[in-house]
Amino acid sequence: MTNTPATRLIPVQQVRAVEGRDDRWCGHVTLPGDSASRHVLIVHHKDELIAVPANCPHEGVSLANSEMDETGKLVCPAHGQLVPMDENNENYRVNEIAGEFFIIPPGSFVEGRSDDELVRLRQEVISLRQANTALQSQVLNVSDQVEHVLDELSQKSNALQRQSDEQRRLSAFVNRVVDTMDGLLVVLDARGMVMQVNAAGCKALGYTAQDLEGQSADRLIEPQQLAELSVTGNGSSYPEGLVLFRRTVGEDSMQLEVNLQPKKHPMPHPRFLLRGSPIYDRAGKLEGAVIVGSDVTSLRQREQALIESEKRFRDYSQVSSDFFWQTDESHILFGTAEGTSLTNSASSPLSPGHHPKEFAPPEDLDSKAIPWREHLDDIAAQRPFRDFECRFHAESDLVWMSVSGKPVYDRQGVFQGYRGTAKDITERRQMEDELRMHRDHLSEMVEERTLDLLKAKEEAERANRMKSEFIANVSHEFRTPLHAILSFAGFGNKRLNEAPLEKLGSYFQRIEESGSRLSRMVNDLLDLAKLEAGHQPPDPKPTDIVELEESLRRQLDGLIASKSIQVDVQTATDNRMAEVDPDQFSQVILNLLSNAIKFTPHDSRILIRFDDAADTAALRFSIADQGPGIPEDELESVFDKFEQSSKTKTGAGGTGLGLAICREIVTRHKGTIHASNNEEGGATFIVEVPRATSGEGKVAPKKHAFLF
Repeated sequence: MTNTPATRLIPVQQVRAVEGRDDRWCGHVTLPGDSASRHVLIVHHKDELIAVPANCPHEGVSLANSEMDETGKLVCPAHGQLVPMDENNENYRVNEIAGEFFIIPPGSFVEGRSDDELVRLRQEVISLRQANTALQSQVLNVSDQVEHVLDELSQKSNALQRQSDEQRRLSAFVNRVVDTMDGLLVVLDARGMVMQVNAAGCKALGYTAQDLEGQSADRLIEPQQLAELSVTGNGSSYPEGLVLFRRTVGEDSMQLEVNLQPKKHPMPHPRFLLRGSPIYDRAGKLEGAVIVGSDVTSLRQREQALIESEKRFRDYSQVSSDFFWQTDESHILFGTAEGTSLTNSASSPLSPGHHPKEFAPPEDLDSKAIPWREHLDDIAAQRPFRDFECRFHAESDLVWMSVSGKPVYDRQGVFQGYRGTAKDITERRQMEDELRMHRDHLSEMVEERTLDLLKAKEEAERANRMKSEFIANVSHEFRTPLHAILSFAGFGNKRLNEAPLEKLGSYFQRIEESGSRLSRMVNDLLDLAKLEAGHQPPDPKPTDIVELEESLRRQLDGLIASKSIQVDVQTATDNRMAEVDPDQFSQVILNLLSNAIKFTPHDSRILIRFDDAADTAALRFSIADQGPGIPEDELESVFDKFEQSSKTKTGAGGTGLGLAICREIVTRHKGTIHASNNEEGGATFIVEVPRATSGEGKVAPKKHAFLF
């Protein structure tokens, strides 16, 4: 091998790229013979790398970002002088080997080795050095990371310990709070099962926590109410059977009132108001639900007691002969009234918003009238008063009242007005006046009273006869269907196992027919009793009588068809509206239609007519049949209670109350009803009732409202 020159390479230390330039680097190099390192700039020049001083030799300005001219020389940015790039004592060629830079000083040789071998050896040394550096760096990094991880684990462990301690403290605190709650609290897990029940809930229902944990909360609800809640469920996707859990989660909140079932069933079932809400974690995942309950048993009992108390008060008010009144606090004017005395009359001597003395006769308010003066003094002094008797103008009449009242104060003792009762004593005062008149004119009134007594005696005897006839008639009419019911029921019972089904069916049909007949008679008696007692006051409203009759007649189409009766309807008026109570007046139409169908022979005709009455303010409604008619001397008495026409007593039966009910209803509607015979046979019943008035022309009836 021949000796070939080899370059002595000097590594450039602390190399860094010039910011913003891809072809320039800065670094430091220590050349042989130098006591200090040089700061050099490595620049591309003519396809070579040249290391030049990093600073301008004239003024020391940095050449890192200086420009090159067209000859390849650097231009000093300070004064514009050119810095040569040729190799000299200041400039050196540079080799780049494996990413590192080495300066090649001119005139240096290495004997016995080729440049390639030297480069290879140097590259191996550099690679070993880099690998060692990288390994050291990795070991240091791993060590730092391990220390960092250990530090983090220690911190996390301490934090978890603190969190665990805080969790236990909070859990113990929450458990103490839950157990001190007065109401029921149930915690459910994500499956809807009981996780926890507080002490108050266990005590109220007689369970232990172990009885309920892991069970469905539905166990606490009465089975009947649980079934109702299951039917009205919200269709949640959670398992069937978990009613409370499904309603709580499905509605995102739940509130319902139910009876809970204690462990010992004979115990009273308490009433609880339950409220429930689902529980979610931070990610929105369902963790369970919490249900709280308040025992409202005593509250509902008090509410029921208040309702019953109010009902008792209203019942007493309705059956009382007195009525009740209340005034305001400023002018002692009339406020509200309630009761059964004159409050239901058609006219009132007093009106809300006025002082009672406005309706008293002037002579009663005279300065010499001691009762009124003392009464007004009591009111001014807010004193209670009792049985104050006074007179009031009621249209053209004078009404005597006995009034009692007491002042009313709020919780702060502020006067609110008066509240009290009043009673109509007009009849009593009239009786007292009559007694005085009797005492004064006894001899003159004996004869008149005797005549009145005789008349009353005759009325009583007539009423007694009517009662006897009624009892005889009713006993016969009641006995007939009762006998049929008992007979056919006995037949059916005796022949239950031997009679064919068709025969038993006929027995039941006879029993049903007899029961229906008996029911109709009882209903007639009850309807008449209610009407006479005033328990069914009419509620008139504009009603189309023709439409009402048509709808009712359709109910009797089967009966009409069974007798082949032809029904003709004539409407001779344009105004078919009447002021009647549709429900009550329907009974009048049904009774008259039923009678006409009952007494009209087969293949006959019934005529129904609507026209104007002689008084144009009334509507006339008539029904004509082709039955046996009514004797002339009985045309009026057929409307009496318990009376029947002599021509129908034995023919069609009944109690004789239907027409009496019709007259009572029509009279209460301020109408009239009468009967007449037809020339061709049969009878006609004619009803006249007031026509409906327009809303503007209609005057609401007055009511008595005595308020002091």
